[in-house]
Amino acid sequence: MAGGAAVIDVTIAGREAAHADGWERVWGTASGAAGPHDGVVGLERDHAWTSEFEVIGPVDGTHDAVLVDTENRGGRSTYAMIEPELRSARVAYARIQWQTRHAAGVPEDAQGVGLVILREFGRWLRGRFGALVLAGASQSAWCVNTFVAEGFNVGLDGRAVYDGAFAYLSGGNWLAINRWGDDGAAQAPYARPDGVPVPAAELLTRPGTDPFLVEISSYTDYYRLRASRSADAPVPARARHYDFPSPHAPGSMVPADAVFGTLGCNGGHEVPMNPIGAGPAVRATLLGLLREVGAAGLPDDAPALPPSVFFDLVPAPPPSERFNALPDVELRVPRVDADAQPIGGVRLPDVELPLGRAEPVALSPCGTASIDDVCGNFGGWQPFSPAELRARYGEPDEYAARYSDAYDALVTQGFAMASERDRAVAGASLAYSEVLSPPG
Repeated sequence: MAGGAAVIDVTIAGREAAHADGWERVWGTASGAAGPHDGVVGLERDHAWTSEFEVIGPVDGTHDAVLVDTENRGGRSTYAMIEPELRSARVAYARIQWQTRHAAGVPEDAQGVGLVILREFGRWLRGRFGALVLAGASQSAWCVNTFVAEGFNVGLDGRAVYDGAFAYLSGGNWLAINRWGDDGAAQAPYARPDGVPVPAAELLTRPGTDPFLVEISSYTDYYRLRASRSADAPVPARARHYDFPSPHAPGSMVPADAVFGTLGCNGGHEVPMNPIGAGPAVRATLLGLLREVGAAGLPDDAPALPPSVFFDLVPAPPPSERFNALPDVELRVPRVDADAQPIGGVRLPDVELPLGRAEPVALSPCGTASIDDVCGNFGGWQPFSPAELRARYGEPDEYAARYSDAYDALVTQGFAMASERDRAVAGASLAYSEVLSPPG
């Protein structure tokens, strides 16, 4: 839809040095208006909005592209995962509030105003950057999907606002904040408990203005977020789908006392959590998307986007506290190997050379009943004993050599960058050494 008044005012509240290498952070407020002509459910007249934003980039302005981060619960969503590579690529970073209770002027009964804010912020940035990518992880990835699916990537001039869309941990899910959630229930910045995810082909229905979409699902997303629905149709030419064998949330992301105590996951019974992360592959695919949409000045080893890669799927298990089924919808889950690791997908070195079994796949309760129902994002883990590891991989230097070979295979496929190899191998070698000889 092409509608809406443009941003009417941008106020810079402050600026500060962001890094030692000549970057700065600028922040302030943007104000505008949304109305019924914008396709916002719940608005019968024009509605004024104000929202806070930040932009981080080189002081000298020598950058062409900007990553616009769709906030998750009012905070940064993708920044920590990709920040070092953004700086080396001289890609600027920006975000603006869109979610009700976090963004002033986004009413609970017309939360589609947040989609207008994301559109108008992009239009404002369009005059400053040559390439724009809208990105999000988890809940904010579902916002990216909703933004695209509901047609908000169209400006007043009828042209696309964002060139690319990066939906990490998406699983094809969407938010009940506007027309797709106009089902009689109250709007909510989260997926409906029985909302049916959709494949990229159902998100990209406007060939003239759709962004190039990269959607990524994790292993646990097939158990909690019904991600097999996102793999149920051919991927459009201007899209890629990647399955990552890491959990939605690696065990290192959140302290165990928060997972098993505050959240009460697994009935409050603490177990080891799946530690596998996907950082190098996330960064490589994001840089590949930036290259796809024509961003200038990327690192020499920034890969081209690889073809789509899927898990090998089999029929889903019965509904349980560890599998979030959908009424009357056939779902599938990844087939696993002898080490309980998913078969297919992007072959991260930590899955090719596992230090344990990924069981149970998702912690209980594994549901989407509310925005706080997140235990299924974490996976269980059964570590191999030091004796088992030595029998498999030998001493730390032998494991590091094999890990380096597996990492190089990712580089060849376009799912990692050679410039990150030494850091990745060193981290894996340290983790292996600590398992063989635990500290203390």
